Amino acid sequence: MKIFISWKSLVFVGIILSFFSFTHKFYVSVNQVEWNEKKSQMEITSRYFLDDMNRALEKKHQRVFYLGDKKESAEDVKLLIDYLLENNQIIVNQKKMPLQFHLKEVEDDVLICYLLVKNVNKPKKITIKNATLMELEPDQQNILHVKFGNQKFTELLVNSKKEKEFVLKN
Repeated sequence: MKIFISWKSLVFVGIILSFFSFTHKFYVSVNQVEWNEKKSQMEITSRYFLDDMNRALEKKHQRVFYLGDKKESAEDVKLLIDYLLENNQIIVNQKKMPLQFHLKEVEDDVLICYLLVKNVNKPKKITIKNATLMELEPDQQNILHVKFGNQKFTELLVNSKKEKEFVLKN
């Protein structure tokens, strides 16, 4: 028995499937946190969708942002830095550590931000908070990949759980 499918049916199914793929969006960031023992610092690399970050900053500051565009201004970058430092926190051995913005770059539609925490010697307990973009989307998920020496952890942060404590083995 042969099954005959008309080209009109295939086009219709294709349109329906493409509609669903464009209307469903994942709200996720990927964050790598690594302790650099030689430099006694934690190095944080965060990847966000550029449009989500622009929307979050626009919502917060009630103006248009142009991160990743030729119209990007120094004020856009300054407010991005402020936003990242407000929404991220590192506590080492029960001491809140100052985060420093290092640099940002854009690859396609992804904003990559680099943060540092200096003077981190032999951490025993680390708490990482990342609430970035959670005020924008209730379904925002911030994935943490954490590496301290040979210890590796992965954690999913969501609106109901914006931080995670890691106890490290010596």
